Amino acid sequence: MLRLAWGLLAASVLLGQNAAINQTIDDIISSAVAASGAPSVSVAVVQNGQIAYAKAFGKANVAEDRAATAATRYAIGSVSKQFTAAALLLLAEQGKLSLNDKVGKYLPDLTRAREVTIRELLSHT
Repeated sequence: MLRLAWGLLAASVLLGQNAAINQTIDDIISSAVAASGAPSVSVAVVQNGQIAYAKAFGKANVAEDRAATAATRYAIGSVSKQFTAAALLLLAEQGKLSLNDKVGKYLPDLTRAREVTIRELLSHT
């Protein structure tokens, strides 16, 4: 069901944000959030560097019955590590960086960045 929602969401962006399609997407995502038991979710689509769609569903704070908004901040924990690693590996595959580059080449102000390679950072060594 969530894949269908993403497909409909992408279609609405490509079709110029038709209000009926957006309502259908909103309904599908709301149902998926309710079925999953997740308190909230935020969805954003970026097209050509611009936000084409951004909306939140559910509660930012269940105890206070406060609705989530597109500006709600979420604690992402360790989930972002896999995405960062995948992005770095794609850049390496495209020859845009080397896993043997020092982190300081890209983040010179990061503590000890000139001592650690991207490969070492990715493997926690």
